[in-house]
Amino acid sequence: MTRQIGFLAAGAVLVLIVLLLGWTVAGPVAGATDRSIEAALALRQGVAPDALIGFWRAVSWVDGGVQRYLVLLALAFVLFWQGRWQSGAALVIATLLSGFASDALKDMFERPRPDLVPHLDHVSSLSFPSGHATSAVVIFVLFAMLMPTAQRGRWLAGGLLAAFLTGWSRIALGVHWPSDVLGGWILGGAFVLFALALLPKPSQA
Repeated sequence: MTRQIGFLAAGAVLVLIVLLLGWTVAGPVAGATDRSIEAALALRQGVAPDALIGFWRAVSWVDGGVQRYLVLLALAFVLFWQGRWQSGAALVIATLLSGFASDALKDMFERPRPDLVPHLDHVSSLSFPSGHATSAVVIFVLFAMLMPTAQRGRWLAGGLLAAFLTGWSRIALGVHWPSDVLGGWILGGAFVLFALALLPKPSQA
């Protein structure tokens, strides 16, 4: 019980941090820190190598649209195949709920997308927090945390790398401010903790 309460409390703190960050950065004009980082990292068509732009588009594509849910179902199937039915269901539910939360926060804060460079990816929603960053943390990091202890280390390293690259791709493509990505990572972390709080301690096998 203490473990579950700790995870829930930590997740609630992360949600509060996301809300505070959103209230801090929301507004029609981005802050100097966001603008300076975005200006340094965002790629420009015709300036940056096409291969580099293609790489970041590919990274971003994996965690967007239908393919995001195909990846989710594939990882959930791995857990189901291992007999971890509760874990697989938790991965799916946490991903869906975090997506709803991300969309709700976008509507709440109504932050415009970056306007420093032409976007290198199609976007149709508001900016804070990044849905790509949120879902990448939930899908890849939570999956790693649900693996058996003997396998968890390498899966967690891969999950953290995937979440990092996904967030970076949104900045590189000019479609998110850095604080959007940070908010998405934190929100995703909150849902990882909420899911872990509602599950038995993962197997040591």
